[in-house]
Amino acid sequence: MVGQQLGQRHSRGDSKSKEVRKDGNSLMKNNVSKFLDKIPKLPSHYCRSSISKLYLEPHFSSFSELYRVFKEECNSYNNIQPVAGRDLFVKLIKEHNIALFKPKKDECDLCLSYKLHNVSDDDYNAHQLKKERARQEKSVDKKEAEEGKCCVFTMDVQAVQLVPATQASSMYFKQKLTCHNFTIYNLGDGSVVCYVWHEGEGGLDAHVFATCIANFLDT
Repeated sequence: MVGQQLGQRHSRGDSKSKEVRKDGNSLMKNNVSKFLDKIPKLPSHYCRSSISKLYLEPHFSSFSELYRVFKEECNSYNNIQPVAGRDLFVKLIKEHNIALFKPKKDECDLCLSYKLHNVSDDDYNAHQLKKERARQEKSVDKKEAEEGKCCVFTMDVQAVQLVPATQASSMYFKQKLTCHNFTIYNLGDGSVVCYVWHEGEGGLDAHVFATCIANFLDT
């Protein structure tokens, strides 16, 4: 009888403990979601519509640093302590498909598909040969441009910039403007022209870049 009573008490204790953990996890998820909504995020690349991962500004060097700021936010705005530790915090961030760092080099859709085993070796090898041939042709064009035989220009969209860029925690979560930078580089003399605009002036539609190119050719 005593054993049965102890078993019932233990069962009720386990159920109560599970309910507390469940409520705590729900609160943690809600707090993390609100926290992440406030942090400026960048896409992996302008034209990578097939990739949904977002990256935080290079303001945070580690998940530990991000977790420290999260705890400060909880204390200052909600006046509560996070109900779970760093491991759950990192898990929830990854569930939001968010990473700390932008990739150093963007890859084309075929290269990404090959890493996911959706492209055959033959197609990938043919793709690599075309890439190397393109590089060789570019080297030849650059040499001729440097010799004055022709004019060769390269164009690129630089990484998204969020303005203002600041390390001050009191300013970091303020609203920021997304700024874009489209560059045209002269391989012959090394000169460069930058077309810079913010999201209030235009987006990333084809006609925006066509306007930049037309303006460059007219000048």
